[in-house]
Amino acid sequence: MKTIKRISALLYALLFLLLTACAGAPTPDYTPEEILDAVREAYGDNYLPDSAMDETYITDVLGIDLTQVDAFAGEMPMISLQADRVLILKAKEGKGADVETDVLDALDEIKAQVSFYPMSMAKANAAKVVRHGDYVCLLMVGAPDDTSETDEEAAAFAEEQVLLAVDAVDALFK
Repeated sequence: MKTIKRISALLYALLFLLLTACAGAPTPDYTPEEILDAVREAYGDNYLPDSAMDETYITDVLGIDLTQVDAFAGEMPMISLQADRVLILKAKEGKGADVETDVLDALDEIKAQVSFYPMSMAKANAAKVVRHGDYVCLLMVGAPDDTSETDEEAAAFAEEQVLLAVDAVDALFK
C-alpha cells in the first residue's frame, strides 16, 4: 500500500513538473507607450525623437500593415536630417513574425532614404529590430556623435548607442 502511495505521489509530482515546464513563462503585457518610455529613459537628454509617428506615416511611408497590429507608439525627430526613429508595435496574437518582416523591410527603406545624409549612415546601419513574442521594436536611436573622426569610430559609437535601447527593451521581457 505504501508503494502505491509513493508511486502515485511520484507520478503527480512528475505530471506537475511536465505541465509547468511546457507552459513556459508568459510574455509580459506592456503597452507600446510603456516600452517607448523605457527607451526614452535609457537616453535621458540624449533622446532626439520629439514627434509622434501617426498611422499614415507608418503605413504609407514605412509600409507596415497595421491591420496586423493591436497598438503602436513611435517617435522621430521633427528635423528630417536626423535618422533617429523608435517604433514599438504590439502585433495581434500570433502575428509577431509577420510584423517583424514588415519592420525589417521598413528599416531597409529608411536606410535607403538616410543614405542621402552621410552623417546619419552610422546610426542607420546600427539600427536594430528586436522582437519579443508579438512585440516588435524598431530601434534607430542614440546620442548625437560629436567626437568620431572616422567612419569606423562613428559605427562603433552608433552600435554602443543603439544597444542602450536594445537593453532597455530586453530588460522588460526578462
